[in-house]
Amino acid sequence: MNSHVNAADTLKSDLYVDNVLSSFAHEMDALTYFRKARDMMTTAGFNLRSWMSNSTRLRELAEAEGCLDNDTLTKVLGMRWHAVTDDLSYAPRDIPAIENATKRSILQYSSRIYDPLGLLSPVTVRAKILMQEIWKEKIDLDIPLSSNFQEKWKSHAEDFNEVTTISFPRRYFHHADDKHTSHHEADDPPIMYVFVDASIQAYGAVAYLCKGRESSLVMAKNRVAPFKTLTLP
Repeated sequence: MNSHVNAADTLKSDLYVDNVLSSFAHEMDALTYFRKARDMMTTAGFNLRSWMSNSTRLRELAEAEGCLDNDTLTKVLGMRWHAVTDDLSYAPRDIPAIENATKRSILQYSSRIYDPLGLLSPVTVRAKILMQEIWKEKIDLDIPLSSNFQEKWKSHAEDFNEVTTISFPRRYFHHADDKHTSHHEADDPPIMYVFVDASIQAYGAVAYLCKGRESSLVMAKNRVAPFKTLTLP
């Protein structure tokens, strides 16, 4: 096994409360890390258990040592990770298109969507714009909204329920392995491109990571425009 994997430093940087989330460019590095991290934590009296990986070899090793997470889907910082297919997805959320929606109920249901990477921004920003429009009307929290707002919320609720069923690859590049790329492409560092745009209702930014002939969406952010009217620049 490779000896250059520094398990101590990796644990320090990848520890989130009682979870460790690590990633390695090569499968052998992950296997080395598994052995070193397990031994190190055992020495300190801690059992680093419930391992899951997209590596079949690592899963088999963890199963042999009785520390494999048997759940098909693993929770990772609010997201769901399917290790075998190496895809991330959203936790299911029932966003009802309720009748007689109020400002309180729209706040309650729209906040159920947890999207740390902002990949659902084209949908979530519409709910933010709707809430801003409702706030401008100075409507009380529990007063049923007008039919115009009711129809808008029903449309948003349908979109929320649809987009949260999608999944996306965890890794940025499918062919990052040397056996799938040329020597020149393997040596090329990835380049990040950030695009920004604005309208009178909202503004946002999106980042893509590109390497060779592949590109991948990294994350996005959006904000509604402030109450005070500004020019587009």
